[in-house]
Amino acid sequence: MRYELIHFLSHVEDERIITSFIQNFTIEDLEALICHLEYTDPATRERWLDLCNKTLHF
Repeated sequence: MRYELIHFLSHVEDERIITSFIQNFTIEDLEALICHLEYTDPATRERWLDLCNKTLHF
């Protein structure tokens, strides 16, 4: 677990930045994101997962 990543996930709110990261994810990156989101608050999880769904068309 990387605390820097958890901090980043929790503090980035700009949808353009989040979407840009998601668009460049590999499957391993997506796995790591989901694992690290477990250590964030519900609002952060919802923000990132909603944008994953929109960006990756789940």
